[in-house]
Amino acid sequence: MSLSDGSTERIRCKADYKVAGSGLNLKQALNCASDSYKFNLTSDVTSQGDRISGNWSESSRNIFGNLQGTAGGGQIDVFVEANGFAANLSLRTNGSKQTVQISSKGEIRGVNITMTKG
Repeated sequence: MSLSDGSTERIRCKADYKVAGSGLNLKQALNCASDSYKFNLTSDVTSQGDRISGNWSESSRNIFGNLQGTAGGGQIDVFVEANGFAANLSLRTNGSKQTVQISSKGEIRGVNITMTKG
């Protein structure tokens, strides 16, 4: 995790995904913590073809907003925004490995997470 002051911290995360029976809706929870930061990101996403849209929230900072982007071929790329906040999020899945990258101009400038299903 890269912070606005230029420092970096190691981060640990746990993710949970629930896909609707139709395969068109996804509920996601990503809970992460470092030595000095914690975030709990949830999203509710609907797909129409390769386009996705939905809502997201981060409970520890009490912010919420919208997201939109594309999904397909094991990857999701979205732009998320809220009042006073915007970020790009990319999620890549390959077998049992998943990589999440978040970049913003806020206090937390970048997050790179690699998770393995276990």
